[in-house]
Amino acid sequence: MSVRPRRGDAGQNMLEYVGLVITVAAVLVLIGAGNGFGGLVPGAEKAVCKVINSADCRDEGLAPKTDADFKPDDCQVKTTQETHKGTVNLGIVKLGQDWALQKVMVRNKDGSVGYQVMMTAGGQAGVEGGLGGRANFNTDKVGAEIKVGADATFGHGDMWEFKSQEEMDKFSAGLHQAWLDNIQEGSTPGYEVGKVLRDDEPLPDPTYKIAKGGLQGFAEGEFSFPTGETGKDGKPVIDPNTGKTRKKESPEAKAKITPSGEVTTMTNGKDGSTVTTQQFKLEGEATRLNSKKTKGGKATGNANASGLGSVTGAMTITRDKNGAITQIKFVHTVEAGARGELEGTAGGVDPKGPQGQKEGGIKGTETLKNTAVVTKSLDVDASNRDAVNEWLSANNDAGTVAKSMAESVLAARDGVEYPPGPGADPMDRLLYEQGKTTRASYASHAEALEASARIRAGWTFGASFSSERSTESIVDGDYLGAPDADGGRRYVDFPECHR
Repeated sequence: MSVRPRRGDAGQNMLEYVGLVITVAAVLVLIGAGNGFGGLVPGAEKAVCKVINSADCRDEGLAPKTDADFKPDDCQVKTTQETHKGTVNLGIVKLGQDWALQKVMVRNKDGSVGYQVMMTAGGQAGVEGGLGGRANFNTDKVGAEIKVGADATFGHGDMWEFKSQEEMDKFSAGLHQAWLDNIQEGSTPGYEVGKVLRDDEPLPDPTYKIAKGGLQGFAEGEFSFPTGETGKDGKPVIDPNTGKTRKKESPEAKAKITPSGEVTTMTNGKDGSTVTTQQFKLEGEATRLNSKKTKGGKATGNANASGLGSVTGAMTITRDKNGAITQIKFVHTVEAGARGELEGTAGGVDPKGPQGQKEGGIKGTETLKNTAVVTKSLDVDASNRDAVNEWLSANNDAGTVAKSMAESVLAARDGVEYPPGPGADPMDRLLYEQGKTTRASYASHAEALEASARIRAGWTFGASFSSERSTESIVDGDYLGAPDADGGRRYVDFPECHR
């Protein structure tokens, strides 16, 4: 997508355009005055309407110039999610499985409210490895241990839609019971008989079936910085061999970068439509470590603080049962927050067991984040479908999503979008003339608990299990209104997109 023109340039282009069209319009209006606008060719009608924006134009559907014409259909106002994961590490190969239950509250532009429940199950399989090293800075040594890896992810699930909170809560209770039944059937004597006696209502058929797959990589580093060792009296400890202060090293910080890509397809079992989303995400986290060991040196307690952030770009294409595109949407997300972590581990060498170091631990985390989301959607019909198909044939890739993500975030920051220039990207032009854009901010809170056990004997073997619950709620939102006199589309209040 092209870079937006400067405001001055856009204003000048608009004035030149208006002057030209007014001259032509003066003649065309006289020709068509006796018969309304019906005597004008369609292109001329639209050109005149872009200038005069009269009631006749709006009645003919030629000048959607009011803010209401650009108001998005809905706003996502609250999301709650619980996620449970388990991972088994077999040397450098690791296998994992997880399931998640997500509830979404959507407020429509007419004030009505809708609800969605999504349950997905999936897994991952990947490899990881490590390397260590030392770098010299001013004759002191900085230690670094780097771990890298990649996971192939996959999943499937269902999504249901409801019109009331009561319907959704009743369904959610039934869904949890069905999950418990799945666990206990075959392992608890007499359980199936008790299930029949309960006479539960069957779960409704889902609106959508979900399938997804992707790839996630990571690079994680732990760094140690040398410090001078001090004795109990607080004075530096002198190394008798060198006559200098003795140095000690301990891990003080770690950083992790996680790039990922995923493709999700949702198939509507009622009308045959499909919704396909390509998502690309880059996450980063930096942690200050604060470790303390017990007197025996076998138990460690950590109270760590982290700063974290992420950027996400997604492109969603909706098609009807015949494969024709009916909507294209771009969602761009920026997150920033902080995490507090309490962790305890214990371990040592078991002389009666296999050679190697055994460890076990438990970790609790709490995360607070602020999120900004820019959503651009374009309804596709016979009038613009050819242009959209042509654009997708050349731009349906990760680079397009990343480029559009940066431009949308910058435009949202500026608070105004101007008409694209003569050589602009066709999608830029369609989104400006026909698209609907929402700018929303959210606050989120998450709590997680993780338990793990490891055996280190050359390779690392172990397992971990975690559970997380999170809530994300709308703070504020607005949307791009109709073009002003200078051609700029500015953000206006979106009452349905408030807390």
